[in-house]
Amino acid sequence: MQKSPIKSRNPLNKAHTLAALLLALVLAFGHTPNLVRANPGEPPIKVELNNQEVSFPNQQPIIVDGRTLVPARGIFEHLGFFVEWFDETQMIRLTRGSEEILLQIG
Repeated sequence: MQKSPIKSRNPLNKAHTLAALLLALVLAFGHTPNLVRANPGEPPIKVELNNQEVSFPNQQPIIVDGRTLVPARGIFEHLGFFVEWFDETQMIRLTRGSEEILLQIG
């Protein structure tokens, strides 16, 4: 069996893959006008990762067209990543120790 010539410096595990998927959903649907927020009397949407509740200090999870969107920053920071946003290039850099993930928006 021939090995692939492409090698990943830092392969993503399940948590990283989940976080990247959540980020893609938030970015894809984050600016739509069909936002559904919980009623004032209803409890906020709770998110748990590895049996620990994730906090979202800036933007709370929302429901858009029947899908729950979770701010990726909260997920990545919960996983121990330092999150940087570069507005001029529309890029996100995630770093944790020697790991680095770059995400391009658009």
